[in-house]
Amino acid sequence: MATAILLNQIYNLPVRERMVIVERTIHSILADEKKLGALVESDTVQTHYASEQVLAKGWSNEMEDKAWKDL
Repeated sequence: MATAILLNQIYNLPVRERMVIVERTIHSILADEKKLGALVESDTVQTHYASEQVLAKGWSNEMEDKAWKDL
């Protein structure tokens, strides 16, 4: 309900003021996307390193070495 009231108030503003709100909103969304992208990239790298350590425990043993020695 509050969103509808806010949108109605924005709609009733002069066009120039509405454009300022739209531009600031777009700028804010783009800035948030950049931050989110950095977080996702950082999380992906951290997951890679964590996975490598866990997988190495299962793959780094004599039985695996024998199984893969001819490849």
